Amino acid sequence: MNPFVLDIRTLSFTTTSIALLFALGFFSFGLLQKRFKGFHILAAASASHSLGLFLLGFRDALPDLLTIVAALAILSFLSAREFYRHLPKFAQSPKMMTATIFIRLYRK
Repeated sequence: MNPFVLDIRTLSFTTTSIALLFALGFFSFGLLQKRFKGFHILAAASASHSLGLFLLGFRDALPDLLTIVAALAILSFLSAREFYRHLPKFAQSPKMMTATIFIRLYRK
């Protein structure tokens, strides 16, 4: 019998802590290196990854619907914010955004 048992909670805790360390590292490196602007996006992605795993750890304590909806709402908000922030300035008008969405939805 194997004396080392690795359950899902231990693995989730380890992955969450590593993702938080990555987020701190990416954020601090992004503050030092102003030339590379993508490190803040990587830090936000790593932080949302750790938050999603943290919410997964509460599946027994909180309702599944609450943890799943909260994690997806956070991910959707972060991705929409980053998408909108990195658009060119002419595309940030409401008319242009609406036209772009309709074109992408109804393109064949």
